[in-house]
Amino acid sequence: MVQSHEEMLTAFALGQRLYERFAKKTSSLIAEILEASPIGVHSIGFRVKSKESLREKVARPDKGYSRLEDITDLVGIRIITHFAEDVDRVAELIDREFDVQPQSIDKRKLMAVNSFGYSSLHRVCRLSTSRLHFPEYSSFQGLTCEIQIRSILQHTWAEIQHDLGYKRQGGVPDPIQRRFFILAALLESADTEFSRIKSELTAYEQKSRIEAQTTPQKVGIDAITLLQFAERSLELRNTEKEIATKMSADLYPVPPHDVGAVFGIWAAYLLGSGIANVDQLEKEYASNRNDIVKFAAGQLQGTHFHEGISLLVVSLLKVSRIGSMDEIKKKLEDMEPHERSREIHFSRIRRFLGVGKATS
Repeated sequence: MVQSHEEMLTAFALGQRLYERFAKKTSSLIAEILEASPIGVHSIGFRVKSKESLREKVARPDKGYSRLEDITDLVGIRIITHFAEDVDRVAELIDREFDVQPQSIDKRKLMAVNSFGYSSLHRVCRLSTSRLHFPEYSSFQGLTCEIQIRSILQHTWAEIQHDLGYKRQGGVPDPIQRRFFILAALLESADTEFSRIKSELTAYEQKSRIEAQTTPQKVGIDAITLLQFAERSLELRNTEKEIATKMSADLYPVPPHDVGAVFGIWAAYLLGSGIANVDQLEKEYASNRNDIVKFAAGQLQGTHFHEGISLLVVSLLKVSRIGSMDEIKKKLEDMEPHERSREIHFSRIRRFLGVGKATS
C-alpha cells in the first residue's frame, strides 16, 4: 500500500520506541559477536533517524519512497575498525550472523581508481530467522537496519567533510575540493601504512618468539620481546611468587590497554642498565634470584604489584653494581628523565647497599 509522506512520518512516530529497542538490541548483539571473535574494533554506535531527517529524506524527489518499509536506514549502526583490512573481516561476520538484504552497498567499489573520498561498506540487514525465534528478538520481525563498517581514518574523513557541510560535489570551489581529495588520499595512504605496520609487528612477534627459544642472544629487549619473556619465563614467575610471599602481596596482570606502555618503560630501564638481549636477562634471573627477591622485599612498598615488576628490580639491581654512588646516580640520570622517579630509585639502591647519603 502506497503511503503519503505524512502517513510515513506518522507510522514512524508510532513505532519509534520499537526502532529504538531494535537499534540498542542489535548493537549489543554485534558487540557480543565481535567480542567472541579475534577482531578488535574501535567503537560500535547506533542511532534511530530523527523525524526531521526522515521528513527531509522522504521529500527528496530523487528517492521516490512509496512506504516506510522502503527506507532501510531508519536504524543505523556504525562499526569503526582500527584498520582498513578489518572492514571486510567484520563484514564477513555480519554476513554470517544476519540476513543481509540486496540493497547492501560497498561504496569502496563504486569509487573510480583515480578518485579519493568517502569510503565505507554498508550492509542492509534483518535479524536471522533463527534468532527471531528467541523471545527477546521476536518483536523485531521485518525490521531493517543499515550497518556501516569503516576504518577510523575513513570515519575521520567522513565526519570532517560532513561537519564542514559540503558533502555534495560542487558544494565548494574547485581548489578547495581538490584539497579535500588530497586529504582523502593521504588518509587512505595512512590506512594502508597502518595495516602494513600491523602485519610487520605480527611477523616480528612470531619471529622473536621462535628466536628467543633458539638464539636468545639475538633477541633484543623491547616491549614486545619483554612481554613474551614474562609470559614464558618460569624463573620470572617463581621469583615473583617468592617476592609476593615475602611481602604478603598480590600480583595482578598489567591491564591490556597499559601493556605496551608499562613493558616499554621496563624495557627502557633494562636497556639503560646494560641488559641488551633476552639471553642476558635470562642469566640475570638464573644467577641473582636471591638478590632480586631481597631487593624487592626490602625496597618496594605496597601490597599490590603488576606481574613483571621484577623486571624493574633486575634493572635497578644491575645499576647498583656499576661502581660508586656517584656513578650510580649518573646512570639513573641517563635512564630516567623524571627527577622524582630518579630520587626514589636512588634511595632504593642506597638502602639496598646499606650506604650513607651519596655525594653530589
